[in-house]
Amino acid sequence: MADLIVPGIAGVSTTGTDYITEANWDKFGAITNPASDPLAAICVTVASRAIDAHCNRSFYLDATPSTRTYRAEHAHRLEIDDFGTLAGLVVASDTADNGTFGTTWAATDYEVDPINGLLAGLPWAYTGLRAVGNQLFPHYGWPVRSRVQITARWGWPTVPDAVSMACYVLTLDLYGLKEAAYGVVGSAEFGMFRIRQNPQVQLLLKEYVRYGVLVG
Repeated sequence: MADLIVPGIAGVSTTGTDYITEANWDKFGAITNPASDPLAAICVTVASRAIDAHCNRSFYLDATPSTRTYRAEHAHRLEIDDFGTLAGLVVASDTADNGTFGTTWAATDYEVDPINGLLAGLPWAYTGLRAVGNQLFPHYGWPVRSRVQITARWGWPTVPDAVSMACYVLTLDLYGLKEAAYGVVGSAEFGMFRIRQNPQVQLLLKEYVRYGVLVG
């Protein structure tokens, strides 16, 4: 079994936002003073990144917009990665099929899905676009080229309550392993293993698991 990996060591990714804070620990009374125990913070980070990997999405919002490209399968619909705000959103397409995104879409050329950022009455990230104006998503040609470019702030506008609870349950699970003979494995891979072993966490995350999209 691998040794404990502490965030901050070279080669260990700590990218992302933790889904619970010290206030969550205090609320549930799991640790009186989590700030005094470095292991608590490690377990929170491992649990947060394991949830990302399990759900195939990130529930924190990027601070600034960045660009990604996609292959469209339909002229009127495009499924993309989660983005959490319309601010900074730019849609462009490669209508000439030459590898450049020379056509920038107007806001009237598309609508976002889900409408109003709600799904079944719950706040949700935007997960797709629909062409409703004069533009169409280029989806033909061979070889199929990534011909749609999206600039957005990727992620979710707020962390869902179920995800926060799942993070707490998983963190507590990981933290409890400190008394085990082989200690805690501080990696997202081990965190995913613990998710598969924890029906409570699986139930909390069930509605948030997403399968891949056609990223270029």
